[in-house]
Amino acid sequence: MDDEDSGLDKWRSQIRKGFLELCVLAAIESRGRAYGLDLMEGLSASGLDVGEGTIYPLLSRMVREARLDAEWETPERGHPRKYYRLTEEGRSALVIMRKEYESGYASYRSLRAIKEESLES
Repeated sequence: MDDEDSGLDKWRSQIRKGFLELCVLAAIESRGRAYGLDLMEGLSASGLDVGEGTIYPLLSRMVREARLDAEWETPERGHPRKYYRLTEEGRSALVIMRKEYESGYASYRSLRAIKEESLES
């Protein structure tokens, strides 16, 4: 792997981490609460393949950061599941993350539009 590939891999990893956190918070918000496998399946259905080695450490960190509350429940059938809910801190973080993402994406689209206009000229 050359330096350029290494730099792109690092960029890809960093952007994915932030985007994944935004998506997890949004998915939990839309469901009201969710457990890990439910989140993994929902993210996968949306085109974001996430493994256990990624989702569970992320959920644990967000609990430590008080963005999520976690509670174990044992259904009548099946095994116990840890359900996650947004805290007020998590809701606030989600609002900020959405604004940042939308602002950044709007800037990118604006730059692309400028390029496309210059190509048409």
